[in-house]
Amino acid sequence: MQWYDCKSSLVVTCRKANNSLNNTDCIIMVNLRHHDDHVLYFDVEMPSGALDIICEHLKWSTPASLVLQIQATYPNVTAKQVHAAWTEMSKTLWKRDQYQLPSAEILLNEYSNDVDVFNIPVANGVEQLCWGMKKVVSRLKGKVVEINIDATCEYTCFVDIDNQYSSIYS
Repeated sequence: MQWYDCKSSLVVTCRKANNSLNNTDCIIMVNLRHHDDHVLYFDVEMPSGALDIICEHLKWSTPASLVLQIQATYPNVTAKQVHAAWTEMSKTLWKRDQYQLPSAEILLNEYSNDVDVFNIPVANGVEQLCWGMKKVVSRLKGKVVEINIDATCEYTCFVDIDNQYSSIYS
C-alpha cells in the first residue's frame, strides 16, 4: 500500500482513575485525527480467476510468464502474489515428503523410465542423492568422462559414462 502524507495521528493514553475503588481501574483515551482521504483500499487477496489462470498453466509456465497475463485482467495483483501462489500450487507437482532429499528420491523413482537413481557409498555425516537422466547418458555412452563435485566441494568423483568409478578423492 502506498503511504500518504495525510497529516493524521493516533494517540492512545491510559491513566489510573482518580476515584478508583480498587486502584486497578484505568481511563483509556483514544484521539484519532485524519485530515486527508487516501485512495480507497482494495482487497489484496488473490482473485479466484487469477488463481484459475495459474492452475491452468501450472505445469508449463513460470510465475514471471504469468504476471502480465494475470495483470491484464486483474491489475491490482502483484508479481509477488503470482509467485507465491504459483510456488504453493506447484508443490503438488513435486513434493512427496516433508524433507527435501526423501522427497526428491521418491519423485525421481516415479520417473524410473527416464531417470536412474544411483546407490553410491556415503561418507559419515553426508547426505546425498545421485541420479542421472537415461536419455542424456545413452547419447554420451562411450564418448565422455564426467567429473562430479558435490555441493560442498568436499568430494570429487571421476566417473566414466558406464558408471564405473575410477577414483574418489576427499
